[in-house]
Amino acid sequence: YWTVDAVDRDDAAAWHARHVVPANTRIAVWGDFDADDMARQLTEVFGGWTAPAGWQPAPTPERTPAPDAPGLAFVEKD
Repeated sequence: YWTVDAVDRDDAAAWHARHVVPANTRIAVWGDFDADDMARQLTEVFGGWTAPAGWQPAPTPERTPAPDAPGLAFVEKD
């Protein structure tokens, strides 16, 4: 594709089907909720989600080494 205009719905759907699978997805929740109830709801909604037959993960790119010491990162909100 030379431009994003060349990508159509079928292209996007095919990419989504190949790459948005349980092994490549993280679900984060936050707020005031009962953790056991939230786990039950997430299992109910996503528990049967499986990757397409024959799915193989993409090669893992090289990673930048992590800092030697743990730390905190703060992001200012607008």
